[in-house]
Amino acid sequence: MKKLTKHLLLLAFVMAFAVSMAIVGGTAKRNEVFAEDEQSVSVPTKFTGTNVALDGGVIFNFHTDATTGDGSYVLVQFNDDQYALTENVGGTFKFYGIAPQQMGDTLTAELYTAADEKVATLAQTSVKATLESLLAMTQSSVGLDSVQYRAMKETVVDLLNYGASAQNYTNYKTDCLVNADLSEQDASLATAKKLNATSHRALSANNTMWRGANVIFDSRIGLMFAFKTADDNTGEASELEGYTITID
Repeated sequence: MKKLTKHLLLLAFVMAFAVSMAIVGGTAKRNEVFAEDEQSVSVPTKFTGTNVALDGGVIFNFHTDATTGDGSYVLVQFNDDQYALTENVGGTFKFYGIAPQQMGDTLTAELYTAADEKVATLAQTSVKATLESLLAMTQSSVGLDSVQYRAMKETVVDLLNYGASAQNYTNYKTDCLVNADLSEQDASLATAKKLNATSHRALSANNTMWRGANVIFDSRIGLMFAFKTADDNTGEASELEGYTITID
């Protein structure tokens, strides 16, 4: 009887030990999974680069190590205004607020997490500085063949000339044109072909007169058309309603 009791006590001890180990092991496993879940949440830490693109206007791209949809954002300070860039595509935030005559204006950027924690700051830069850095790169460093490399440099030079022309046209900071630092060799890469602008106007209403057209230099380039209309009965100016403008 005593022997049986000892066996029962020993069995109870072993079972209790096994249950306690299972609980401890289960706790450790849950903690491990929880730690893995915490590590899987991506938090941005830095800017990885910048570049300039064209899409109906000048675009300044801020590249980061952020993940799409992680709630991070970039705060841009440009001249006297501040812009919050929240659209994140593969870690890239696009800034559209630069008019061509503003290519030489400096901007700064700060990278924030979804919890509004600032994690990185990008020092002052500009479209002009970015284009000049690209212009200074060697063919091997950009990984282009000779034809592509020359086309890239021609495009950069044309962009700087375009910015300078916009400055002169809008009388904006003409004492520091963005193409002023081009070397003679780089300046020679500018597109030589000149475009001849043509204008043909066809008015279908007798009481409508063409006044003129203008170019609007903003973050995207626009064309403004001006017409003058008169009421058929009074001859006084009237609103442009019910008219269609076709641009070919």
